[in-house]
Amino acid sequence: MNNLRSIWWRTGLISIALLSSCDFNNLLDTDFESISTSPTIAIPLGYGSLSIQDFLNDEDSANIRIYESGPDQGVVYLSYEQTLKTQGIRDLLTFPDKNITRGLNINPTAFPIPVPANSTVNLSPGNLTFDLDFDPEKFSEILFTQGNLRITAQTNPIIPNLQFEGQITLTSFTRNGVPLSQTLQNGGSSQLISIAGYSAILTDNLFEAQVTVRVRSGATPSAVPPGTQFNFTLDFASLNFDYVKGFFGDQTADLPEETLEIGAFQNVFDDVDVSLANPKISFVVINEYGIPVNVIFNTLEARKPGSSLAVLLNPASPIVTNIPETMGDSAFTTVAVTNAKALLDFAPTEFYYNVSARINQGLTDGNNFCKSDAELNVRMSVEVPFIGSASNVILQDTVDLDLGDLESSELEDALLRIVTINHLPLNANLQLYLLNEDLTQLDILLDPNDNRIIEGATTDASGTPTSPGEKVMEITISKEKINKLFDATKLVIVAELETADNPKDVKFRAADKLEIRVGLKAKVKLNVDL
Repeated sequence: MNNLRSIWWRTGLISIALLSSCDFNNLLDTDFESISTSPTIAIPLGYGSLSIQDFLNDEDSANIRIYESGPDQGVVYLSYEQTLKTQGIRDLLTFPDKNITRGLNINPTAFPIPVPANSTVNLSPGNLTFDLDFDPEKFSEILFTQGNLRITAQTNPIIPNLQFEGQITLTSFTRNGVPLSQTLQNGGSSQLISIAGYSAILTDNLFEAQVTVRVRSGATPSAVPPGTQFNFTLDFASLNFDYVKGFFGDQTADLPEETLEIGAFQNVFDDVDVSLANPKISFVVINEYGIPVNVIFNTLEARKPGSSLAVLLNPASPIVTNIPETMGDSAFTTVAVTNAKALLDFAPTEFYYNVSARINQGLTDGNNFCKSDAELNVRMSVEVPFIGSASNVILQDTVDLDLGDLESSELEDALLRIVTINHLPLNANLQLYLLNEDLTQLDILLDPNDNRIIEGATTDASGTPTSPGEKVMEITISKEKINKLFDATKLVIVAELETADNPKDVKFRAADKLEIRVGLKAKVKLNVDL
């Protein structure tokens, strides 16, 4: 490259000398040994392109979106969403162990029923009604995933010389269409029966059982006295369900409090003074229960070290939630935050909430349903368009420096030539840093006391940038800085930006950039040997 530059300069200088000679013949007779000259040359140093997205870190990128249509097309916005689990309602629907005894009067007459010797008598069948007696729930259907049942049979009074056998069929408890049925001897118990997979059809916790009883005598005739009871005891334990239906009562669940860290806000707005015009914060209540639920925010506030700010909601707490029409679906209720701008200007680091939920408030009946895995969740959604005002926004770009084979000693004096085209609606204050190969700062190129403002793009009434601000600066730099320029390997372009001093909110669009071209306009001292 040096050889090419020498050839070019030598050829150019000889040409200039030949063309500028008044006496061509005398010029040919002259014995040239060298020619000295000081031409001015332009040396590009670097190009920087800074956008509003450059001050967002990698963590922020997952939350950054760009409007693809509408009046704010192209505007950058922060989108943040987190679901806050508020389990607790499911815990209201617990099944305690139940022990229920019902008896069938197997001789409702006023006279004994004779049982001849060595014979069997079938007594009149009947129905028994059992009550699971849950309170305040009144269930109409249960699909069990877990549970044990033991059935015990016993006559009252006990008649020693007769052997009773009873069959009980729980017509309301079916699995694959087959009802649960057991045959028991007087004074005996069934094996432990798993009711997992059984579906129970109830009427306000009540269910029916069909009972038949037969009695056998021995070698001696006997009789069944009037009013004799054949009792069945159902012992339910460890019950759990896949789903339940019915009316679940007017109950309140206190849900666990939670603190939600919101690092996205902290990352984006850390050390930046910003006021955004129209942030949107909402809470969406996601109800998977087929139950009327009122959500009460006992406490809901934004926090940062040393202070807090209440979150104002519309509708206000308590919030009547929507109900899914079909089991397994979800119903959504959106609750707007009415002081979203104040919250964002507050720059919180976390949200704290304490919630309770009341089901069937003021109701005495209804058709509720609940899947075992149903949840009541609150999802916080944040949408923050970058529309507003800002200051102390720092953007930077780093470019490589390569001055080729040019030596600092070859420069007599130099000007920095900076050309800027600013599409951002932000005024910029510029600084250039020189770094060596170890990324150690060698110097700054611009006098920090010399306020060189690059004006932002003009905007229309809506704050949309229209025409870029353009500026050309030529700045004299000292010989000392020129020497450091030749020692540097990196040029860091840093712009501190802020909106113009006016009340208009402006739009920060992804495609808008501050373009900066930095060059050296230098007078080169050149000796050409001929």
